Amino acid sequence: MTTFLPLFAIQSVWLTPFWLFTLGVTLGLIGLALIGGLLFGAGKLLPKIRPFTSEVPIAVREGLLMPVLIVAAILAALTVLPPVLDLIDMPTVSYGGYLRSLARLPLVHDQEFKIDVAANQQPPGAPPAPQRIPLQFRAAEVASLEFKSPQEALIKIPEDSATRANEAIVLTPTGSWKYVRGSKVENPFAGNVTAIDVLTDSKQPFTIEAVVRMDVEFPQVRFSLEIAAAFLIFFAGYLLIRFAFRKVSAVAVASCKEGMGQPLFYLLLALGLFCLLAFIFLPQYTFGEDIKMYKSAGLTLILILTLLVSLWTASGSMAEEIEGKTAVTVLSKPIGRRQFVIGKFLGMLGTAAVMFIVLGVFFLLLTSFKVVYDARESAKGNVIWTECYAEMLSVIPGLLLAYMEVCVMTAISVALSTRLPMLPNLLICFSIYVLGHLVPLIVVSSIGKFPLVAFMGQLSATVLPVLDHFNIEAAISSGAAVPTSYLWYTGAYCVLFSAMALLVGLFLFEDRDVA
Repeated sequence: MTTFLPLFAIQSVWLTPFWLFTLGVTLGLIGLALIGGLLFGAGKLLPKIRPFTSEVPIAVREGLLMPVLIVAAILAALTVLPPVLDLIDMPTVSYGGYLRSLARLPLVHDQEFKIDVAANQQPPGAPPAPQRIPLQFRAAEVASLEFKSPQEALIKIPEDSATRANEAIVLTPTGSWKYVRGSKVENPFAGNVTAIDVLTDSKQPFTIEAVVRMDVEFPQVRFSLEIAAAFLIFFAGYLLIRFAFRKVSAVAVASCKEGMGQPLFYLLLALGLFCLLAFIFLPQYTFGEDIKMYKSAGLTLILILTLLVSLWTASGSMAEEIEGKTAVTVLSKPIGRRQFVIGKFLGMLGTAAVMFIVLGVFFLLLTSFKVVYDARESAKGNVIWTECYAEMLSVIPGLLLAYMEVCVMTAISVALSTRLPMLPNLLICFSIYVLGHLVPLIVVSSIGKFPLVAFMGQLSATVLPVLDHFNIEAAISSGAAVPTSYLWYTGAYCVLFSAMALLVGLFLFEDRDVA
């Protein structure tokens, strides 16, 4: 058993960031259950909204919500695993501290103190007497602490404190003393601080200014709340579309089921899970930067596999229904051509979302593990869990941007499928994908200085989607974070271009003979 204890200790390092993710999913499920209970109770009390509340379980069982709920339930079950290891005295991280930080998030606030120090009344040559000043804060929640004093002074923790720190703070009138969490300066306080002792030789009273910026001991728990909020927003957005656009939703649900029901979906899903795991153990020969290569390869793999599923379904489903005359049956019902095209598009995005969620969650876990694995293989020494957390967090913007790229390419494929069969559709989409990534390079390269090449490059960049917007290779290679504003701008570009592609598809489909 003792041989496996170090393995458990290593697992706790890379498992902790993923546990914060699963905790957020668990909180989202709890919030969803509470909202569902309120809706059920409201349906019992108010007969007018009973038809709506009775349709919610049906909407959850259909489409993509059920697979997402299954994944969420598995993640929620995994949430209890690390704390259980902690309870049986395995050498893992204490997860109670994260839960306490989560509970104290609304209670922590910044503080400013003005410490009035009396003049030293001791006779010359005698050591100054400590002056007890009451202060209230938790040392572990100090994010930064700054003292400014017009006179020389010494700040110490009272001798009778049960959690007395070892260091004293020396204040001089020439500058300020500052501590920032994570810096080389160690936190001089410990435990719950209730008072400090101030010693000074000054014969004049003076005031010490103290600014304490407080934060919870583990600020990373905010990530769990963000995941829970995203989980609830995802469900609310789906149900809103489902009940606000019933005709579109009916087509979308059928398309989503069709996409997830084909063998290609499960084949590529299994291939993606296998390759993401295999990439960890393949040597990259990157001189200690294997984690960057792994993130780049993993994001590209997820993008390509999801694109294959989406484009295959988009190019085949609509074309077969139109050419096989089965679209007549759908359009003979009170469903217009616009609802038919938009519903097909949303259904294929639902299929892509399920694949992205499954592969993306697995990729987050393996990215965290990759940090520890590389450290052991290269003998870099021990890593802390925050390093795994930072690498895992840097993957999420890449997943969002890759899904936006899938949305754009799916919209183009749906538009083309209103007129073209599967093979030409796939060939055109492949060409657009290559050119969408290649055109920006042509424009900025030296060959782009030729007028004709520059003109064709600018024309292609205007007509075709600039897929390089969805690429974060530069951020991965430089280790820079992707700004949130960039995600918003790129999301707006994705929505606008997808809408334009669908408008072209609607125009092509408007006079198409489907009978």
